[in-house]
Amino acid sequence: MVMIKLRADTILIRADAGGELPLDLEQLRDELWQTCVQTGVDDSELADDIVAVIRNFVNEGPQANQSYSRCEIDELIVQILVDSGFPNVAAEYRRRRQMDDFVVVPDHVRPEPASIRLVLQRDPFFVSKPVDRIIDALIMRIASLRLADISPRLVTELGKAIWHEQEAARIPSSQAAGYWLIHRDEIPALLSGADAQLLATGAIHIRSVSSLLPRLQLQTNLGYIITDTDGSLIPELVLFPAFDTLCSRLNAIVHRLISEVQVRADRRSVIDIVRARLIFSQTYESACNQPHGSGTAAARLRQDLDSIAAHYFAAFDNIEFEFE
Repeated sequence: MVMIKLRADTILIRADAGGELPLDLEQLRDELWQTCVQTGVDDSELADDIVAVIRNFVNEGPQANQSYSRCEIDELIVQILVDSGFPNVAAEYRRRRQMDDFVVVPDHVRPEPASIRLVLQRDPFFVSKPVDRIIDALIMRIASLRLADISPRLVTELGKAIWHEQEAARIPSSQAAGYWLIHRDEIPALLSGADAQLLATGAIHIRSVSSLLPRLQLQTNLGYIITDTDGSLIPELVLFPAFDTLCSRLNAIVHRLISEVQVRADRRSVIDIVRARLIFSQTYESACNQPHGSGTAAARLRQDLDSIAAHYFAAFDNIEFEFE
């Protein structure tokens, strides 16, 4: 099974002795995958997605200016696993990492909208959820407890309880929320026959879309789209029309899947806007058959391909693309 790997293979975490050190995300993914296998959870993308959530959580949002230790990253992972319905995986990960059961509880906060909102936004469970939908109900719940101030841990637990209560009242039991909004196994059935075949050939790879990180991500290796020639055409003349055709098909695929993800996200109140990222890999190598293409020719080639892609994928459509 080929999977789209994380866009960055490290994040910086706080070192015990001071300063920062890199955390290898690929190694972390392997640790999580081994934990999943050990507990009988056979989903090869689950570990990758949870690591992507951690990377996104550390690098974006209100909590991005906070530094984390490896111990705190591990606690976040355990919390994500428990919140996502994988308590056995969480327990095994805690055992493998030899984590202490005791967790320091932060200072208390006042039950005011701004403070409560910030606490929720700093929790991975709410990283992609519109927390304002539960703020009023949460403050009323805290008021019923007659607390002048409250611990952030209790805020998040009450917030999750209210979120699940609202979802249970709104979603029929047959549509109970799971971890994935769209799993990769569902994707071929959502596409036309020709587009599903493009997926089956390995020309493109599409990640499952989770409720924690509802972003569509596709990767394509441009080597797949250049057919063999008799050598009379230079590679660029083969690549450009093939790339234009590929972008046209990807445009249809992306919009079809964004529409489906949006419907499912709206149904579960996960997020207001679904975004998509396309990754075009092996661009220069595919065109020029050079493993280490660089310099002016590579820059010009990517500029030309960028112009073609920009015709099909606009930032205002919440679609981003990049070349590797």
